[in-house]
Amino acid sequence: MQTLANLVRHYIAAADQPLPPPTPGIDWLFAANGLFKRATNAALSATICVEQYNTSIYGLNALLPSVQWNHHRGLLPASWLDALLNSACDACTLPSGMLRPLEKQWFVIWRNNGVRLIAPTEQHASAGSVRYAMPQEPVLLDIHSHHTMRAYFSGTDDRDDQGLSISMVVGNIFEKPEAVARLNVYGHRQRIPLTMLFDGLGPFTEGGSYAAAKF
Repeated sequence: MQTLANLVRHYIAAADQPLPPPTPGIDWLFAANGLFKRATNAALSATICVEQYNTSIYGLNALLPSVQWNHHRGLLPASWLDALLNSACDACTLPSGMLRPLEKQWFVIWRNNGVRLIAPTEQHASAGSVRYAMPQEPVLLDIHSHHTMRAYFSGTDDRDDQGLSISMVVGNIFEKPEAVARLNVYGHRQRIPLTMLFDGLGPFTEGGSYAAAKF
C-alpha cells in the first residue's frame, strides 16, 4: 500500500514555490486556474486540466496542458504529415481507381536513437476499425485515420485510451484533410493543438476546437 501511495502525489502550484520535476506516477496539481493531472512513464510526461476554475485563486500560478517526451526533445517534423496523408489515401484507393472506406494505423516510435513514423506491417482494417500489433519500442504518438469521415475520437477510442498516451486521428482525407490530437492521462483526456506535437500543420487543418477539456 505504501508503494501505491508514493505513486500518487498532491502539490500546490504556489507562486513562491516551484513544482517538483515530474517523476513516475501521478501528480495532482492545484493551480490558480484549475485542477491539473500530471503523469509520467518511460515514454512521456503529460499534464492536463481536469477541472477549470471560474475564479482564479490568488497566490497560485496558472498552468497549461503540456507534454514532454523522455526520448525526444522538440517537435515532430510537419513533413511527416504529408507522408501520412498520402499513406491514408493509398489505403483507401483500389487499383481500379475506386475508393473504399478503410482505416489505417501509424505510430511515432523511438528506434535506434531517433524518432520514426511507422505503420504496422500487418493491419486488418475496415470502415470502422483497424487491428494491429503494438510496436516493441516506446510509443510517442498513436495515430489512425477515419478515411472520408471527419476526424474525431470515438467511443472505442475513449475505451482504448485509458493509460498515459498521446492520440491523433485524421479524417476527411480526400476533400479537406483535418486532424485532432489529445493527451490521455489515466482516464482523463484533453484536446491539444497539433502544433504542440508538430512544427506545422502540413496538409491538415485543426478539426473542431481543442480549447475545451474532455473528461
